[in-house]
This record gives sequence, structure tokens and C-alpha cells, in this order.
Amino acid sequence: GDLPIWLVAENGLFFQRPNGSEWQQTKEEVDNDWMESLKPVFKYFEARTPDTFTEVQEFTMTWHFLDADEDFAEVQAGDLQAHLVKVSGHVPVEVNTDIKRVEVRPYGVSKGTAVATIIDLISGRKREGAEDTADAE
Repeated sequence: GDLPIWLVAENGLFFQRPNGSEWQQTKEEVDNDWMESLKPVFKYFEARTPDTFTEVQEFTMTWHFLDADEDFAEVQAGDLQAHLVKVSGHVPVEVNTDIKRVEVRPYGVSKGTAVATIIDLISGRKREGAEDTADAE
């Protein structure tokens, strides 16, 4: 209850202050219009790769292959990443391959940028209204 813990969600796009205030975005003007056009690509690879699934969040999409045949899934992941890079070239997103997953998220959003935003808010280098000013002092 009384621990001063900041929460970060959706790969660093959202954060919440220790006082349990509303969720805030680390990056303004993020849109998710691109998601509908990429869903069929994710579903195609999900259908042709047993034991995989697609996770759809508000602003990110992730194809998980933790339980799939490792060799086959790694090849599929490479193909999926290459295809996503090609078809998403006109929208501001990043395509990343991580441990047993391929993810598409808004450009410039990461856990690292969330940590930088939080450090700036704590140190007073970034202010977002009167509440933030009071917190920084």
C-alpha cells in the first residue's frame, strides 16, 4: 500500500505514479489505426504455426511462439518480421523480435523511454501541470 512504486504498461507507452493517479502516456499523439491492416498478417502466421498465438493490446500486437516447435517457429518469426517490416513501412511503428515473440509497437515507445520519462518527472526536468510541479519539488 505505501510503497512508492511507479507502474509501466504496454511496453512503456503508459505509466502510473505511486499515488495511484490515472494512467498517463509517455508519448503523445500515438495512433493505432495501423493495427487493423496488420492483424491478418499476424493471424496468417498464427494459423500456419502450431502452438502460437497473437496478443492484441490497445497500441501493440505481439505474436508469441514460446510453446511452438523451436526450429520451425524461429524460421516463421524471421519471415513474419520481414513481412511486417515490408507492409508497415508507411506507418510510424517498430517491428522487434524478442525472446520467443515478434512485436509491433508505436515508434519511439519502449520501457527505456518510460524510465527516462519517470526519471525526468522525479527530478523535475519534465513538468506536466500543477500536480507534477508539486511532485517534483
